[in-house]
Amino acid sequence: MLYSGHLTVGFICFCILVTILFLFPLQQTVSFKDMPLWLIICLFGSLTPDLDHKHSKIHKWSYIGSIFSGCVIYVLTREVYQALIITILLLLIVFLLSKLKHRGITHHAPGFIIFTALLYIAFYLMDFTSPIIITMFGAIGYLSHLFADYISTSMKVRANRK
Repeated sequence: MLYSGHLTVGFICFCILVTILFLFPLQQTVSFKDMPLWLIICLFGSLTPDLDHKHSKIHKWSYIGSIFSGCVIYVLTREVYQALIITILLLLIVFLLSKLKHRGITHHAPGFIIFTALLYIAFYLMDFTSPIIITMFGAIGYLSHLFADYISTSMKVRANRK
């Protein structure tokens, strides 16, 4: 599936999750002013499994995105070393992911678990008020990618059988 399809499915999942949170509020305080961040994280999650594909849009933009993320962290925290370390770690992660086989670990449960854990740790360490909610949007985006790939692959297999 192309990146535009993954973004579309990710956006649909975002809308469903926001609706659920609106209709059934959690015990934890949910601030709907964070919706733009939730959307960005959900869409990022919907593209993340393709970081292992050297020709994917997210992989091509991930190096610039890593540097941009470091700059944003610096602006928000004014911690030079923290921003530099995070930037270097992001660049290293992107480089290492490019060495993996496409649709390998990133398209299975271990990749999902690692992504979700890293996302939660990052938002927890940055002292966000609701790191669980933000992580939930990233996880839903990631799962939307896996689901969309599964469905599109199944449809191709059925079409080839006919």
